[in-house]
Amino acid sequence: MPSRPFLRLPTPTGGSRFRPRFGHRDVILLVIALFFAVGLVRAQPTEPADGAGMLVLGGAPAAMLDTRVDASIAGMVATVSVRQRFRNDDDGWLEGHYRFPLPPDAAVNDLVMVVGDRRIEGEIQEKQAAEATFAAAREAGRTASLVGQSDGNLFRTAVTNVPPGETVEVALTYVQEVPYGDAQFRFRFPTTVTPRFGDARAGAEPAPPTLAPPRVTITVDLAAGFELAHVATPHHDARISAGDPRQRRVEVEAAADRDFELIWEPRLGAEPRAALLTERGDDAHYGLLMLLPPEPDFASATPRELVLVIDRSGSMGGAPMRQARESLLMAVGSLGAGDRFNVIAFDDAVDAVFPEPVDATAGNVGEALAWIDALRADGGTNMAPALAFATSGAAPPGMVRQIVFVTDGAVAGERRLFAQIARDLGTARLFTVGIGAAPNAWFMRKAAEFGRGSYTFIGSEDQVAERMDRLLRRLEHPVMTDLCVDWPGAGEHYPAELPDLYLGEPLVVAVRLDDPSSAKTVGACGKRAGAWWEETVAARDAHGGEAVAALWARRKVAGLMDDLTLGADPAMVRDAVLDVALAHRLVTEYTSFVAVDRTPERTRDAALARGRFGNAVPQGASAAAALAMPATDAGTVMRVTLGLMMLLLGWILVRRLRDVQ
Repeated sequence: MPSRPFLRLPTPTGGSRFRPRFGHRDVILLVIALFFAVGLVRAQPTEPADGAGMLVLGGAPAAMLDTRVDASIAGMVATVSVRQRFRNDDDGWLEGHYRFPLPPDAAVNDLVMVVGDRRIEGEIQEKQAAEATFAAAREAGRTASLVGQSDGNLFRTAVTNVPPGETVEVALTYVQEVPYGDAQFRFRFPTTVTPRFGDARAGAEPAPPTLAPPRVTITVDLAAGFELAHVATPHHDARISAGDPRQRRVEVEAAADRDFELIWEPRLGAEPRAALLTERGDDAHYGLLMLLPPEPDFASATPRELVLVIDRSGSMGGAPMRQARESLLMAVGSLGAGDRFNVIAFDDAVDAVFPEPVDATAGNVGEALAWIDALRADGGTNMAPALAFATSGAAPPGMVRQIVFVTDGAVAGERRLFAQIARDLGTARLFTVGIGAAPNAWFMRKAAEFGRGSYTFIGSEDQVAERMDRLLRRLEHPVMTDLCVDWPGAGEHYPAELPDLYLGEPLVVAVRLDDPSSAKTVGACGKRAGAWWEETVAARDAHGGEAVAALWARRKVAGLMDDLTLGADPAMVRDAVLDVALAHRLVTEYTSFVAVDRTPERTRDAALARGRFGNAVPQGASAAAALAMPATDAGTVMRVTLGLMMLLLGWILVRRLRDVQ
């Protein structure tokens, strides 16, 4: 019985010159190809939900002996030392992978590795040089560690040539700013890692066994700089001892199965409060100025011009559009009698309720509410004209213009939009509201940074009321505008453009002063309730080593990377980042820490096992591959299986085409 046609290529005259046939053997071959395709899908890399800092040696979690965290906090500056010890219980030489999350603005500035009784200090090098140093140490049989940064706040370490039965200690130090919001400081240390991706389908490659949560000891010495009203650890039982009213010592010992969080509240007064930390570096003085907003005075809200922009493109259809409409309805309903406003919607085109902002009268508010309620999602996404319309003109004297941009951020050409915001914003402030389950958070955050505002994420309809209410309360009460700082002597400070001071949000400015003798006092000033406010702030020494200098350097690196986003020359940005990172010993996109024990240990004939399932390290394998931490070499599996599948299908096609009658 003839088989059914597999492929028919028509001739120009409409006949059928080629009539290859598809037989039973071809069915079998296609089933084999399908098997390879399924294997390709199932070979995606997985990351198990092991604890933060879980060292995987030669295919299994290493025995963790202890973890100790020591934090010293001065004002808003936290210097954190994390020490973790592991033991190689295997009878062979192993290579391992180690990962840990840190706060997004953390600056890793020290690495120490201890193997047995040998202490190895980390060196900061350009990333490629650090990888080459690590690879050379592996080949020479020397114990070494490599620390790099990836996936935002996820840091990864590779450790090679760990002797059998030996103890390895990895000690990292990082510096961060402690976030402040809603009148509370919150210091968080992550002790768990959420899997970034995985494969839960039947037959997927299993993750290595997960050990019971290890124990962690955390000690925090808090010198707040202000009198403390409240100190708490909401997720752990802690011993909290007081020194003077501005200091606390916090001690916790617990299982590492939840993040540690320390919350403290300063006693706020009726006026803004300022504090200045300074630190002497090798070549300059560094300072960190903190301005805290006062207690809220709801009777003295500053008149504002509120421009609301809503994305009504097709990607906003369904729940996102409902959330966006509800957000705008709340914002319009929050307007006071002395405010002005407008509402703008965009897809391929731009529409507005009014040609320009108008007074928030009952009639104008009612018209806007009806217009918002009728909005529906459709069309493409062209954000630039909407931004141009929202930033055109200027607010009347004495008013603050606030632009609230509600969108899922599904746009292309982000760099052009960032440049447009920086160029056209003027004295206005841009606040972004991300809508939907997965908005373009990177774009939304960076747009708010360039707009000197803030980013709010609304992931579901039941979050709209609470999160918009929090944003609107801040927008209704800009505590101080037109901020200025009188630095004593030439310096370089970040942020370069100062934002307004809002209810529940402090301002933190990091500065590098070229004249150390000038870092005695700083003048802070701004407009508060229509009147001029100024204060002279006396400096006090920071504690915790190079904390202030490291934070300044981290902010400078972030500013340089923003320049790259705006289209600066990549080679120039890279060189500038390297200069700062190498001088201040910072892990960045272009630099890594490497620590090498200079005493050779492993002999050439001794095997080195690595990976989650004990696959041996190929001679000459790159350090970058070591930092990638594959469950198996998923990239190789994907390439091989795809190649086999394509080869098999190609062979079938050629074989059939040869059977031309």
